[in-house]
Amino acid sequence: MLRILTSFSVTSGLSRARIGATLFSALLFVSATGHSASLQVIDGDQVLLNGEPARLADIDAPELCQPGGQAARRVLRKMLRGDVTYEWEGVDAGGNRLVRLYVDGREVNQNMVQLGWAWDTVRERPSRYAFAQAVARLEHQGLWAGDQPLPPWEWRDNAENAERPLCSLSAGGRTINLETAAR
Repeated sequence: MLRILTSFSVTSGLSRARIGATLFSALLFVSATGHSASLQVIDGDQVLLNGEPARLADIDAPELCQPGGQAARRVLRKMLRGDVTYEWEGVDAGGNRLVRLYVDGREVNQNMVQLGWAWDTVRERPSRYAFAQAVARLEHQGLWAGDQPLPPWEWRDNAENAERPLCSLSAGGRTINLETAAR
């Protein structure tokens, strides 16, 4: 079981300076049995888990540069407070590792859709999040509170957005190109 730490206590193998610097750069540390790992929110559907980029399985949240993208990232960060566990779900067509996250036994991927901050992306089989998305739309949750939100895959395909400078996030000494990492 993984647990998010909110103090500066020393975790096995980590110095106080590294913990302070890492917390300062907005990394969330998780403590696993016998070792430590890190969990960093990149955007509303991507994390760095143990230093490895991973996409949340079966959902697509707005890109960080897209309207609603910053809010989706904030919501995901808030959701990841508590006991965090994960299941690897394989690899998508773009070679990204897929993960299902849980906090205190509740599935984060589903909660992002249910609260209206991500879309269900499963099209070829019965979806586990279709009902959650329908409820979010009817109740005007999250992105559905305003005008018809533009799904991220349509935003990425829009020629106008293809001309935009690429977004990037610098954290923990690494620069991550958020638009290319999302594909």
